[in-house]
Amino acid sequence: MSLCLAVGSPALITYSLTITMLNRYWVRRVFRELLDNLHPQTRARYKRQVNGVQYFLAEAQQVPIQVPAELSEIRRLLAPGMEVWWRGLNGRLRRSRRGVTASLVAQVLSAVIAYTFTVIASFIAAIDSLDPVMQISAGTLWVWLIPVICGWVIVGTQSSHDAVEDALRVRHLNPSSGVQSSPNIPEPENDGITVRHYGNTRQSLWFGLNFAGDELQKGPVYNYARVLTWWQTVNAFIETTRAIDRSHAAETEPTWQPDNKPQTPTLQPVINEVSESEITVLPISQDEVFIETYPRLASIPPEMWWRIILASLMALSVQWGTTGASVIIAILTPVKGLGCRSGSYALYGVLGTFSWLVLLVSMLLSHAAMSRPARSTAHRWYGRLAIVSRCLGKTIAVINAAWLASSTIFENIGFYDNCWCHSVVLQYGVDAWVILFRTEEEFRREAKNSWPGGIAMTMIVAALSVLVFALGSRNDSTSGDDEYD
Repeated sequence: MSLCLAVGSPALITYSLTITMLNRYWVRRVFRELLDNLHPQTRARYKRQVNGVQYFLAEAQQVPIQVPAELSEIRRLLAPGMEVWWRGLNGRLRRSRRGVTASLVAQVLSAVIAYTFTVIASFIAAIDSLDPVMQISAGTLWVWLIPVICGWVIVGTQSSHDAVEDALRVRHLNPSSGVQSSPNIPEPENDGITVRHYGNTRQSLWFGLNFAGDELQKGPVYNYARVLTWWQTVNAFIETTRAIDRSHAAETEPTWQPDNKPQTPTLQPVINEVSESEITVLPISQDEVFIETYPRLASIPPEMWWRIILASLMALSVQWGTTGASVIIAILTPVKGLGCRSGSYALYGVLGTFSWLVLLVSMLLSHAAMSRPARSTAHRWYGRLAIVSRCLGKTIAVINAAWLASSTIFENIGFYDNCWCHSVVLQYGVDAWVILFRTEEEFRREAKNSWPGGIAMTMIVAALSVLVFALGSRNDSTSGDDEYD
């Protein structure tokens, strides 16, 4: 299904890629600012754990992670003794991370060079028919693969869907890591960080389908559905660290009696240090602070929505920067107009974009359903609408992927080489006409007027997209060595 979603909707896979990159950049920045604002004593005791959490959260976006619901349990994960456990966990994640290999770079470069030389050869050779140009337009339809593949290589993913879960399952460090575990160091039990599973969830179902939807699916393509719950997990660790810092500040800050004699500092419970006005997503109970897995949409900060908007713009740019170029080349080639080729390319772009939009709406509906009481009417209706929209979006993506493959085959077997397609009957109807005779010079003149623009458009979009991913991942924590300095 992941392959069908990616091929059927380049906008969806680009959106997931871009939101992953933006989230990695944001979590690195916000944790750096968090450390800078901590009390010196707190920073000295918790810096390595906080850096370990930051690296883990950046790497774990491709799975639905679940943290303990109680603030005290998260505090236990950040205890000074957990430094070794976090370091071992991140070491396992670094070893399972899919890196840049020479073979992968060679394959991408060979595809780019082959496409470039094909375009150059088409203009140098004698253009005495429409076949070379139509082959270029059909090939341009697949150029979105280059920025997407390069982007995932640059941003980075885990080598398998189960890599994060396997890293969490290992309770003891690798002996070759050079870090020795101690029996006195606590490690998370089953109530620690876990990975939720689609089949084992107790969430509401409708016709056997889960209200939570793709948020519980593993894989980078489904990162689009986890952005809000992932943000909540990050926020839980941030607020826990701030609560720890406030309690440490209360410990170390002396209070003075009227006779100017220092009073013994006392540690106030964290529950008294945190108020609903300060943390809207951490509801306060009398005994414990509990963390909602699904925060209300109203509590999501504007910065998160801005990242979603930026990722959406990037998705539209890649989708229509490549598909649109194919449409331009085909539609401006005589007989000019919306015909078989240009129509099929435009249909692919429209369906790919529509599928992404429907799945994005489905994600919001799923989140709205899961953030409400299970027996409420709103929960049921939001969940059902989410399931309907999710099934619709995936069905469109699968059909669109099959349409792209069929259209490419049609191009190669000459399916479009008939009078009905050449005369653009789709647009002109009974007034359609077909070219019978045209000289080589006339073909060259048409090539100079329209085809280079479409080719330049797709090359510029692909190059700029790769540049954005490279700049967005600059100074990213790939080795993790600097995480513990």
